[in-house]
Amino acid sequence: MIRTDCYLAVLKKYKEQYPDAVFEIVTRSSNSILAPSWQLLRQYKSDKISFDEYIERYKKEILSRRSAIDLMFDINHASKKYNIFLVCYEKDAKRCHRSILKELIENIESIHE
Repeated sequence: MIRTDCYLAVLKKYKEQYPDAVFEIVTRSSNSILAPSWQLLRQYKSDKISFDEYIERYKKEILSRRSAIDLMFDINHASKKYNIFLVCYEKDAKRCHRSILKELIENIESIHE
């Protein structure tokens, strides 16, 4: 199962509650290949683009990175055996790339070769 309800401020609590889970940190500061670019993140955070535009541009960014596609494929397969938490700074996953990323990961088999 892939979950988006954990964020960095509560990570320790979740790790204690789910000791067998995998926590994938997907932030820019962690240099994750699944994080949005600084440019895209800044544009969204400064209200220069809408969340809908952010979604589309984030998907294009991630799907243009072969290494990101491979990692999403690996996470998809691991999620069949383990709880996987996608973790970043944003508390509300509905307005965060974690929710977009979860959808991409759940559908990655149609993209991955």
